Amino acid sequence: MTLRGLMLVKQLAVYHPQSNDAAQWELVSGWDSQQAALTKGIAFDSKATPTDTFAGAIGSECIVEASSASPFAYGAGSVTDGKIHRG
Repeated sequence: MTLRGLMLVKQLAVYHPQSNDAAQWELVSGWDSQQAALTKGIAFDSKATPTDTFAGAIGSECIVEASSASPFAYGAGSVTDGKIHRG
């Protein structure tokens, strides 16, 4: 997911149906600005601050990529550099 500024992100959550009950959903990835260094299954990347922890603020001309924290195969032609997963 591409986050484009000007933006102040407070929380990001991804839910998925439970395998044993599709009517019930569970949190599979999450991030909260109050504990910015702690991520659950989400990786952030920005060329402006490649080594800093994402704190939630995105400048007016900035882009932050949010992706799965684990590399995954997405099909023919997918590319991963270990940080960003493009399919």
